[in-house]
Amino acid sequence: MIVKVLLIAAITLLFISFINNHSTAKIRASKKIAIGLLSIFAVVTVLLPSATNYIAHCLGVGRGADLLLYAVTVSFFAFVLNQYLRSKQDEQRLVKLARKVALLEADLRSKKK
Repeated sequence: MIVKVLLIAAITLLFISFINNHSTAKIRASKKIAIGLLSIFAVVTVLLPSATNYIAHCLGVGRGADLLLYAVTVSFFAFVLNQYLRSKQDEQRLVKLARKVALLEADLRSKKK
């Protein structure tokens, strides 16, 4: 019972800190909704572990633990893909910025002559 209370408290605190963090203000609503649904799912699995077995059997998966593993695997790949795409966008922005700086410096040098 103590473990369930600690897990639910941890999930709740993590979700609240995510929502209240000022740097997450620019995160898309769809991602916030996904985090919220994931948090709700996590709390339900802590409170009702037998529910994961029921859902797993309805989906044709052997055990609830396997279903959770599959869900974590998909979530991990989504996270990795999101980070990769974000780094590519940042790289493109950095290249554009470097080009603008180079052009501005060249323009300043030509005006000094």
